[in-house]
Amino acid sequence: MERITAVFGGRTGRQAHPAFDIKYYLSSNSDLKAAFGKDYKKGMSHFVTIGYKEGRSTAKPADLGENFYAKITSTKAQKNLTVDGINVVIYEDSTAAAQVWNFVRQDDGSYKIINMKDGKSVLHVDNASSASETNVIISGDTDSDAQLWFVYKNGGS
Repeated sequence: MERITAVFGGRTGRQAHPAFDIKYYLSSNSDLKAAFGKDYKKGMSHFVTIGYKEGRSTAKPADLGENFYAKITSTKAQKNLTVDGINVVIYEDSTAAAQVWNFVRQDDGSYKIINMKDGKSVLHVDNASSASETNVIISGDTDSDAQLWFVYKNGGS
């Protein structure tokens, strides 16, 4: 049932799923905008057959503010992302600085996420890899794309 809703919504230009906004997909890709205009059906077809393989962005990242502090909580486990050595793991909620993260918005809308245990350790994709199941660690600030994160809204939130 969800698949039918997503296809119908996408074809009519409505955002049928929080992770896929057909209007954003077409407007943020100038080649698609020129080729399809507001033909949402063709845009959806392009994404399904080609766009996802190309890694094209499908939804506008959330703007949560410029510089703020928060905990990152697993919705399934209800535990917080916590620094443990150079690794990040989930632990029960505590007042430890190892569970508090400073989100600093960058010019491109991404966030650099710094842990407050030492105020310097940055959430980092190990070896700057884009492969599935790559480990996420903390490291010193390298000013690299491996330390920049986009945040997307999920569901009605």
